[in-house]
Amino acid sequence: MYAGTRGIRGSYVRVNRKTRKIYYVFPRNQQLVTLDWDELQPMAGYVPIVGAGGFTSRHPLCLVGVDWTQSPPGEVSVSCGNLGWRDQGESARGLWDYMQRFMEDGMRGLPAPPPLPPPMSRKQTFLYGYRQWATKFRDDLATPKGKRWALLWAPAKVLWLITMVFPDSIGDYLDYTIPEIRFPKEIDQLCGFESSGRTE
Repeated sequence: MYAGTRGIRGSYVRVNRKTRKIYYVFPRNQQLVTLDWDELQPMAGYVPIVGAGGFTSRHPLCLVGVDWTQSPPGEVSVSCGNLGWRDQGESARGLWDYMQRFMEDGMRGLPAPPPLPPPMSRKQTFLYGYRQWATKFRDDLATPKGKRWALLWAPAKVLWLITMVFPDSIGDYLDYTIPEIRFPKEIDQLCGFESSGRTE
């Protein structure tokens, strides 16, 4: 699972069935956080987003626990994966159910997670949001309902392009050279990854 914020690369959340712990490295200070799975309190977060294009919200899965490796121990909240755009927390619940089943039975009976996409060039990263927007625009226009309401929703789509897609694309372009967060080698080895610093 992946978590991240604008202006900084995110970090993966490692879930280990053998140790029954989750591991996370905070991007800003590179601090490793270790939380006991059995003490976690899951919750659907609420992230209001206000922009020139209007108001929306996201609902990531937040895992709250105590990191006993700190001195003194402190409560930590890790926001991971599945941002859940305007779904009132449904995607967060689905991700939590998936994680619980994994901790109980491993991958038996669970759908395999999608493969990580191949890395994109800086140009591809910049254009990704535009291509998604253009595909959705064409698909909406091809439906009878879309054609009927085109005079109303087409200007709204263009406004969304200017106020949301364009700033996100600029941010992705600027963030491109920021390195991904790495786990300590001992956590790589504990979780069965190569010691080369792989972060999947």
